[in-house]
Amino acid sequence: MTDPGFDFSVLAKFRARLIEHGMERLVFDRLLEHCRAEGLVAAGGKQRSDSTHVISAVRDLNRLELAGESVRAALEVLAAAAPEWLAGAVDVAELAHRYGPRVDGWKLPASKTERDRLAVVFGQDALMLCRAVRVPGAPPWLAELPAVELLRQVLVQTYCIETGARGREVIRKREAETDGVPPGHIRLASPYDADARWAAKGEELFWLGYKIHLTETCNTPAEAEAEAEAEAEAEAEAEAEAGNGNGNGKRVAAPPNLITDVHTTKATVPDVKATAGIQQRLDERGLRPGEHYLDSGYPSVDLLAAAGRDGTAMVTPLPADNSPQSKAAAGFDKSAFRVDWKARQATCPAGRTSAGWYPVTQHGRPAIVAQFASTDCRACPSRTQCTSSRKVSRILTLRPKELHEIQTASRAEQKTQTWRDKYKLRAGVEGTVNQALDMTGIRRARYRGLAKVRLQHLFSATALNVIRSTPTGAPPRSADPGPADSNALPTCSQPDRRPLGIGQRSLQVRKGARNLVLKEAGEAAQVQHEVFVSDAAMARATAYNPSVITESHIDVVRDGPEPARYTFSAPSAHLRRPPRTAVRLLRPTAEHGSSRAGNALAKN
Repeated sequence: MTDPGFDFSVLAKFRARLIEHGMERLVFDRLLEHCRAEGLVAAGGKQRSDSTHVISAVRDLNRLELAGESVRAALEVLAAAAPEWLAGAVDVAELAHRYGPRVDGWKLPASKTERDRLAVVFGQDALMLCRAVRVPGAPPWLAELPAVELLRQVLVQTYCIETGARGREVIRKREAETDGVPPGHIRLASPYDADARWAAKGEELFWLGYKIHLTETCNTPAEAEAEAEAEAEAEAEAEAEAGNGNGNGKRVAAPPNLITDVHTTKATVPDVKATAGIQQRLDERGLRPGEHYLDSGYPSVDLLAAAGRDGTAMVTPLPADNSPQSKAAAGFDKSAFRVDWKARQATCPAGRTSAGWYPVTQHGRPAIVAQFASTDCRACPSRTQCTSSRKVSRILTLRPKELHEIQTASRAEQKTQTWRDKYKLRAGVEGTVNQALDMTGIRRARYRGLAKVRLQHLFSATALNVIRSTPTGAPPRSADPGPADSNALPTCSQPDRRPLGIGQRSLQVRKGARNLVLKEAGEAAQVQHEVFVSDAAMARATAYNPSVITESHIDVVRDGPEPARYTFSAPSAHLRRPPRTAVRLLRPTAEHGSSRAGNALAKN
């Protein structure tokens, strides 16, 4: 990549070839194989999974912008692929005037009447283009162009074509209340990314893009310490048998938590649809966990039973009973009924038995419906606690016996304090998501299309595994320290420009009259360090009157037991005004008594 003839634009073709040949997981899988050979990962341990949202690399469009921009995108492709045909098939001058600049909501008409009229124009142009590429004499491959096919889909999803009162063809925009709109998992959101989808999580998070699922190994602190001590003892015994004479039982660090699976889906795919695929891929790599920790979005009783048969215990809260009695925490929910599977009957708390037992299929899954007699329910004094219907008797929907027993036992177990303490291990995966966000920016898609976004996330996970498996917690330093800032004061050594890693220190910064004072927050007592700022940097800071100087480098000079002296250098005028901020700084390496820890970040 340092060759003068290399151009970074060829990387796009390189990524396309990887995807075309199905090799996007090659680097990630090879690294996992190496870690498995080194004993860093293995089957039968504990692993945890979580998901987070990913924002696509395209702008957000409303329905009107989507319709117009889809026509514009198709025209751009047709103009490049078949310019002569396009000039003879449509009025290029009129369309160039209408679709020359990109369709932007800020430039569209303000009144609703004019916007509705413009929406009809966009629909007429889309219909005209879709018919033009399919008329006899047109090149047949034009209709197969991705932009043209996306235009056809947008036309179907956004408009209705009807016959008016005079027998003329009328095109109008779909209305959600009367015409309906396509479901979210197939609704297009951009003509430039056919896989990006709108999705929501709760009432606050609403995004356009994808979703990534990360799975990593995990161990409780006690287990990790015991495992490290066992490895140390085994190594000491091996050295003693070899006659080295130094089998002193040195301590071996616990294995790091490594990412074992990465999976990116469309934003509308629920987490429960990803669970089986995660466990299947782990099984194919020989890394199926003995315990799999997940949040409540991943499990179902069917998945719990299937994973248990394969040797994996899913430690996850099952979805609660959604009956009205359970939601209100009053009355008789399903757990209040006794089920006799041999007699095929259910008994209510009042002692009445069900009159009907009907095996059915609901949502593609087997189930059993047990119905009580109306005569029993009408005369029951506990009717109000059992059902709110005055005409229909109580109906129970049960899963088959094996699944019902697993469901009942799991819901009872997750109410115990022992299970809750055990489930706390899952929370650590949130730190992995945060580390991936800080170091690789996984929540921002760099490319368009699900295949390339998956490739990006696989490379990001590979980079995190390299960092985590490195003993120092950071990748090796480059031999080239990079250009020094002209405003920096001279120091005794070259800067260490490693990216932020694990084990960072938190420093509080406040503005002084001529300097900055840092209070180091660590396990020891509070220590104050003086920060000397060069004249040029201070003049620039005074001009902008900031509270902090962001994206700066901090020079650290350690002189024996004396407090460290930090020197700020401001390479840019990217300044912020909050009165206090947190600075994360790498701890200098042990082999450098006097060193510079660069690449410090100042964040609000």
